[in-house]
Amino acid sequence: PQVPVSQEATLCDSKTSSFLSAFLFIFISSFFFFFNDTATTEIYTLSLHDALPIWAIRALANFPEFDPNTYSKVDDIAVYTNAAISAQYEPGSIFKPITMAAGLDTGAVYPEMTYLNTGAVKIGSYTISNVLRQYDGQEMTMIDVLRNSLNTGAMFVQEQTGHDAFVEYVNAFGFGEQTGIELPGEAWGSLVNLSTGRKINDATASFGQGISVTPIQMVSAI
Repeated sequence: PQVPVSQEATLCDSKTSSFLSAFLFIFISSFFFFFNDTATTEIYTLSLHDALPIWAIRALANFPEFDPNTYSKVDDIAVYTNAAISAQYEPGSIFKPITMAAGLDTGAVYPEMTYLNTGAVKIGSYTISNVLRQYDGQEMTMIDVLRNSLNTGAMFVQEQTGHDAFVEYVNAFGFGEQTGIELPGEAWGSLVNLSTGRKINDATASFGQGISVTPIQMVSAI
């Protein structure tokens, strides 16, 4: 079930948030040094709050950040956006556990169930392949699907689960809607492709492509 986060904004601890911001700066600086990447990154920490029977966000940080005292001196106004709740992106392979959860909970698949991993699946004019090709032609379990992040395995699970049940579970995990966190500017993400009835869209959604989510949705679901 989706984790309720409607009261989380009041639970952030300033010292923990400051520590997280410093850690994030060091991490991203090192990442830039080695990979010369300029992507915005967010890190979140969750812990069970003693006073509430829900998971609470104790710290939240975005990078790059800005000084509210000199907000007019920023180079890019995008830093004003709280990407943790407003950024919408294709989640990619981190979405595979959601697909697998739907398959397992409906009984469509079970952990030791196997499928023939052909390495690529053709749907209409599209061919979808795995990144790791060393397992082509092998019987793989559902455990292997997650362990080796197999796109063909995620598609197999989604197909076994069926369109309606898959969409129902994706919605139940809280995607495509706001979490209700007490912070302004929360985005919804988009599951529009799952309403088209096209098999290719169901297939790509199974491994997190063709749909969009927010970081807070992903954290809440996982």
